[in-house]
Amino acid sequence: MARFFRTVILLVRAVPELVLAIVFVVVTGLGAVSGALALGVGSVGLLGKLVADSLEETDPGPARALVATGARRHQVFFGAVLPRPGPRWWGICCTSSTSICARRPCSASSAPVASATTC
Repeated sequence: MARFFRTVILLVRAVPELVLAIVFVVVTGLGAVSGALALGVGSVGLLGKLVADSLEETDPGPARALVATGARRHQVFFGAVLPRPGPRWWGICCTSSTSICARRPCSASSAPVASATTC
């Protein structure tokens, strides 16, 4: 299963956003939806790569310790593997420009909302 997801992420990352935009224009029609879908799929590829790298860099020591005590696969994943890259994932989420975490509310002013100085 991991090999399947790795292949999907690699395929998504291999296709440029412009090509994805053209494909989504053909599928959904000309408009903002096709551009948003293209950027969203491209961001998923990037974030998937960053998450996969952070999982691969985790220390196998705690997972081995849980396996030695007789823990099952899901217990090892949720007890030793998943908590280790948590801070890194939070950092990825908060620094991603397409993430909800990175959005902050605009200040109330008479300037347009799209202005970089008010948001």
